[in-house]
Amino acid sequence: MKREIGFFVVVLAGAALYAWIFWHESLGINALLSAVFILAAMGKLHPGIFKENMARWAAVGLLFSSLMVIVNNSLIAKGLHVVTLALCIGVAQAPLLRFAWFSGLLALHGVIRAPLAMVFELFRGRKNSLKWRTLRNLVLITVIPTFAVLFFFWLYYFSNSAFAALADKVLKSVEYWPIWQWPLGRLFLALLGASIVYAIGRDNPLAEKVENWDENQQEDLERKRKTERMQHNMIFGLVSSVLNAVLQVFWGRGAMVLKQGYRVSFFTLIALNLLLLIVNLTDVATVWWGIVPETPYELSQFVHTGTYLLIFSILVASFFVVVIFWNNLNFFPHNGPLKTAAMIWLAQNILLALSVGARNYHYIAGYGLAYKRIGVLVFLLLTVIGLISLYLKVRDRKSMFYLLLTNTWAWYIVWMLCATLNWDVLITRYNLRYTREHLDLPYLINDLSDKNLYVLYQEQALIPANSYEAQQLDNKRKRFEDRQASTTWLSWNWADEVNRRGVGASGD
Repeated sequence: MKREIGFFVVVLAGAALYAWIFWHESLGINALLSAVFILAAMGKLHPGIFKENMARWAAVGLLFSSLMVIVNNSLIAKGLHVVTLALCIGVAQAPLLRFAWFSGLLALHGVIRAPLAMVFELFRGRKNSLKWRTLRNLVLITVIPTFAVLFFFWLYYFSNSAFAALADKVLKSVEYWPIWQWPLGRLFLALLGASIVYAIGRDNPLAEKVENWDENQQEDLERKRKTERMQHNMIFGLVSSVLNAVLQVFWGRGAMVLKQGYRVSFFTLIALNLLLLIVNLTDVATVWWGIVPETPYELSQFVHTGTYLLIFSILVASFFVVVIFWNNLNFFPHNGPLKTAAMIWLAQNILLALSVGARNYHYIAGYGLAYKRIGVLVFLLLTVIGLISLYLKVRDRKSMFYLLLTNTWAWYIVWMLCATLNWDVLITRYNLRYTREHLDLPYLINDLSDKNLYVLYQEQALIPANSYEAQQLDNKRKRFEDRQASTTWLSWNWADEVNRRGVGASGD
C-alpha cells in the first residue's frame, strides 16, 4: 500500500512539474529539469534499471539532447529531445528491447492510455487494470450516449424556449466554475506530466508481445524451411515469395527454383551493373570534372533535375538486393559470383550517391547553404551508411533485423551529431562569407529563425538603410524581443543569450 501511495505521489509530482516549468515557456533550462526528473522517476520506480545497456544509452541521450536544447535551442535539438524522452519511456516499460522503434511505440501507447488507465485504477484498483476490451467498452458507453445527448439537446433547445433560457443560464455560468479559473493549457500540461510518469511506472500490455518478437530476432541468418519462412515474412519476404511463385510457373518446385532464381538474379545484376557503370562514367565526366553551369537557372536545373530520382533509384537498388538475399540464396552452394555482383552493384550505388552529393556541392559553392541542401547531404550520408550495412549483410549473411537495428542507431547518432550545431548561425556565416555575389538576404532574414540575429546585425553594412530587408530585420528583432519578454528563466538558453547580447550591443 505504501508503495502504491509513493507511486501516485511521483505521478502528482510529474503533473505539478510539467504544469509549472512548461506553462507559457519555450524549451530551455526546463528541458534539463524535466530530463533529470524523468530519469530520477525511472530509477525510483524501477530500481536497478540503469544496469541495462539500453537504459543507460537512453539516459545519456535524454541528458545530451536537453543540453543541446540549452546550448543551440535548434528545432533539431528539440525534436531529438522528444525522441529521447519517448525512448526512455519505452525502455522503462521494456528494458531488454533492442529495437528502438518499438520502444517509441510502447511510449506512445503508454502515454495515450495513461489518463483512462489512471482513472480506472483509482476507482477499481490495480488488480483490475485497464485492458483493450475495457477501454473499447468505456469508449462505447461514453461516446454513444454523449452524441445522443448532444443531438437531443439541440432539438429541445430550438423547440422549447423555456428549456433554451435555462440552458443559456447554465452555460453562461460555466465560465465562472472554479476548474476554469486555471488555464486549460496548464491542465493539459499537468495531465501530460502525470501520463508520462504513469507510463514509466506501470506495465504496458503490449510490452510482453513486443519483447517476445524482439527476443526471437537474430542478427545472423539461419536457413529456414518453407513453413518457417511463412512465419517470418515481411514486405521483403512477400516480394521474394511472389518472385518464387513466378519462377515455379516456369521451372517447377524444389532445388530447380532456387537454381533458376540464382541465375535470374545473377544475370539481372550483371546487366544492371553495366547500365549503372555507364551512368557513373557519365556523372564522373560531367559532374566531377566537367564544366559546371554558371547561371542560377542552369545550375538549379543541373542540381535538381534527376537528383530525387537518383536518390529513389538508390533506395530501389537497396530493396532489390534485400529481396535477392532474403532467404535461401544466402546458402546456395557456390554463390560467390552472385555476392560479388551484388557488392559491385552496392559499390556503384555508393559512387552514384557521391555524384548526387557532388551536384549538391556545386549548388552550395555557388549559392550558399540552405536547409534543403544540407538535408540532401545528411540523407546521402545515411544512404551510404545503409548501403555499407547492406554490403555487410550480404557478405556475412546478416538478417533483415540486423539491417533495421543498425540503420536505426545510425539515424539516431547522425541526428545527435546534427543537434550539436546551430544551423541557422552556420548557414548565415557561411553565406555571408562565401556567397556575397549571390547572397540571398531575404532567405537569411525571413526563412531562418531568430538565432542568427546577432550575426546579421554584425553585417548591417550589407543591408541598405530604409530598405525592405532593413524593415524585415527590424521586425525580426522585435519578434525576438517580444518572445524574450514573455518568458522566464525556465526558457533560458545560450543561443538566445548570445543573441540578446549581440543585438543589444548593436542597438547601443
